[in-house]
Amino acid sequence: WVFINPDPEAESLADFLGELPNHFEGANHDMAKRWKQVHVAAVIDANWKVVQEAFIEAWHVVATHPQLVWAGTQRPGGGRWDDFGNWMRSAPNLPTDENPAKPSWSVVTPDQQAGVDSFYNRHLNEPPAIMVHAGEEAGPVIVRHAREFFRQQLGDKVDSYHDAEMLGGNMVSVFPNFHPWGAVSRIVYRYRPYQDDPNRAIMDVMLLSPWPEDTPRPPPARVHWLKPGEDTSAAPELGQLATIFVQDCSNMPRVHEGLKTSGNGYIIVSDHNEAPMRHLHDLYEQWMGLEDGA
Repeated sequence: WVFINPDPEAESLADFLGELPNHFEGANHDMAKRWKQVHVAAVIDANWKVVQEAFIEAWHVVATHPQLVWAGTQRPGGGRWDDFGNWMRSAPNLPTDENPAKPSWSVVTPDQQAGVDSFYNRHLNEPPAIMVHAGEEAGPVIVRHAREFFRQQLGDKVDSYHDAEMLGGNMVSVFPNFHPWGAVSRIVYRYRPYQDDPNRAIMDVMLLSPWPEDTPRPPPARVHWLKPGEDTSAAPELGQLATIFVQDCSNMPRVHEGLKTSGNGYIIVSDHNEAPMRHLHDLYEQWMGLEDGA
């Protein structure tokens, strides 16, 4: 990654990022040993902050991803947001003495097959990608298959990673517009204004993948720019994320327009679920000189 700050008086990048590099390196995730497997970019009819907020989970509702609804699932409340100044982290709660159970997939249902199906984005007219056998639970089944998938790239090093890292890992949000995910999820997001139009934005999705260290690094993927009117289903290289992003992005223009209808000129955010969005705007207002920030 290349970071550019046009301010000659700016603090160093190392000072700005703080403990973020150690967050990856200390967890044995060397981002320099990744290759850009996928890069898809699209122009979206919404402000870049609206687009970003959807991916810090602030604008999500359960029905955004209907494959989670039919499974009859419930959120276990096993996640948290941590604030580290210029960056935030969404992470699963790890086992403690009081709660020794390892984290499972982010949904809980008595139907273990439904839990696995929701993870693999199963459509009702398709057979299950992985069958859950009698006596098995969804979480361990997903972890086992994820670990064996990444064993092809990482070898036995994959056994050093916690189960939580096999289930998507940590989502990191670096102010103002950069989301490198941790663990083995491979996802990196970037959000940019579109020229000087506040009603449009550019979103980049990259997958940074490990590869066997005894083989040459594959060449980086070229950027696949989606054409006007195309959604991410036109980018099959994203795999199951392609249809998930269609769901994520479908309501962004509506949210953008809805923000303009407020009679008082501002929005009210919740104390807990929308705390990461508030943190983003506190920093944004401080940097732009609009407010002191909360």
